[in-house]
Amino acid sequence: MMILMFLFWAVVIYFIFKLLTRNDIISKVTSGKSPEELLKERYARGEITKEQYEEMLQDLRK
Repeated sequence: MMILMFLFWAVVIYFIFKLLTRNDIISKVTSGKSPEELLKERYARGEITKEQYEEMLQDLRK
């Protein structure tokens, strides 16, 4: 009987943990920034060239 109670609480804690980490991942993915803002940040960090930035910006605005 004690083992069943332990297993029950372990499952409950597991699902609560999974729910909390899932919401954390979703919040990281949906940062609230527009694609253009993200593109500007990439350009500012030097990840892409000016030509790449302009080309990608045109694609986004289509």
